[in-house]
Amino acid sequence: MFATFISLTQKKLISALAVLVAAALLTGCAGQKLGKQTVTVKHYPECYRPISDLRKSAEAVNKATAAGAVLGAIAGAAIGYAESGNSRGAVIGAISGGLAGAGLGYLISNEVQSQAMADRFRTYFEAMDMDTANLKQAVAAARIASNCYDKQYQQLNRDYQRGRIGKPEMLERLTEIRQGSEDAYTILKNYADASANTAKTYDELIRIERTRPDRASQAMINTITRKKVAYNTQARTLDSSIALLERRKNAVARSHEAMTTEKKDGLPATIVAGASGLVFVPCTY
Repeated sequence: MFATFISLTQKKLISALAVLVAAALLTGCAGQKLGKQTVTVKHYPECYRPISDLRKSAEAVNKATAAGAVLGAIAGAAIGYAESGNSRGAVIGAISGGLAGAGLGYLISNEVQSQAMADRFRTYFEAMDMDTANLKQAVAAARIASNCYDKQYQQLNRDYQRGRIGKPEMLERLTEIRQGSEDAYTILKNYADASANTAKTYDELIRIERTRPDRASQAMINTITRKKVAYNTQARTLDSSIALLERRKNAVARSHEAMTTEKKDGLPATIVAGASGLVFVPCTY
């Protein structure tokens, strides 16, 4: 009786540990591509709205993923304990189960690879279509936000030159535009960094399917290849978008730094045309 009690208690502890492990894994993965919000939204909510909507969409996905990670971790812990008979095996199972549930390597996990061919390929196609759609959404949101901030940035410079706003308000608004521009840039940069690993996952899927005992038809493998090409085509648009957002981000940063320096040094200031728009700089005359 006592041994049974110990066994049940141990299993409960292992399950609890699995949940904690999954939670820890998700803390590091959730919102990774979007990064941390750095913008204090006050003057330009319409500019940040595309990014805000993108964050809300990602949050909904993360919540759904969290449930999968917790269940995956618990299942992994149970399998690990059954195979090893000790807590260490359960922890390893919890980690691998949590990773699979969190979507890291999910497509090549045992859960997916053990499915029947039709179900397996349906999972591939849905995941790949979602990856491409998410990439399109991120690019669109970042560019719309950047276009809006760039327009407001140039209007802000004109208003300051014409004396419509004072220096404190100019600096406050410029700070928000700088933060928003950097946020949009960071999001696209993170997606670009992750896209290479996503493409490698697709290559691995193709390799696996070509070497499985229940080898899929060439037509089904060709469909994966086409979806991979569609994703890579979308990923390539990141380069030009990132370059544009970087130029704008740097122009605003130079203006912000010059404005801060001008305030400290007490020099008069002017605005000159730069390669990426208007740049606020201290005068030297």
